[in-house]
Amino acid sequence: MVIPSSTELVILGLLRRKPAHGYELLRTVRVQNMGDYIRLAPSGLYKALARLEDQGCITARAERDGNWPERQAYSITPKGEARLQKLLLDHLRASSDYSDYLNAALTFGDAASPAVFNEELHRRREMVLGALVEADRLLTKVLPEVEDTFFARLRVERWAEHLAAEIKWLDRAIDASNDRSRTAEVAASDGHGRRRPR
Repeated sequence: MVIPSSTELVILGLLRRKPAHGYELLRTVRVQNMGDYIRLAPSGLYKALARLEDQGCITARAERDGNWPERQAYSITPKGEARLQKLLLDHLRASSDYSDYLNAALTFGDAASPAVFNEELHRRREMVLGALVEADRLLTKVLPEVEDTFFARLRVERWAEHLAAEIKWLDRAIDASNDRSRTAEVAASDGHGRRRPR
């Protein structure tokens, strides 16, 4: 099954909760850290909004607030509700895709120097740890301020558990890589700490 981009799902889902301007949609994506499954630049958002409006899934209404420039407020339509339901089912039924850049690199990890390999594992661990801190912030500070958090909490808890599992795996991989480097150093020496002549 081919899964459409999550962009439409996110836009329609947010508009189902309440009408919003483009900036509000971008802000919600950022504040609720939806960036772990959607890449949404302003230009991409407005293209998607125009496409959804052309398809009759959303409507736009011009609004002016004081001296501010006119801006569009978007609302979901019945056709958009139906599209959202289809996208939800498509995403719920999709099989997980476990391919990523790290798996590709691990396949040929022997081509990297042990020092570089170790350094990158440590860098990745710090990156994942930072994401875990962000997940905790969402769970303890952001989500309690949102009205209905049941599904948002499920998403963030799932993300946090994946991150925690990744850190456990990285710790084991770093230990194994260190052991492998030490074994290679011993094999390259004559057993007395001196390098064998080549």
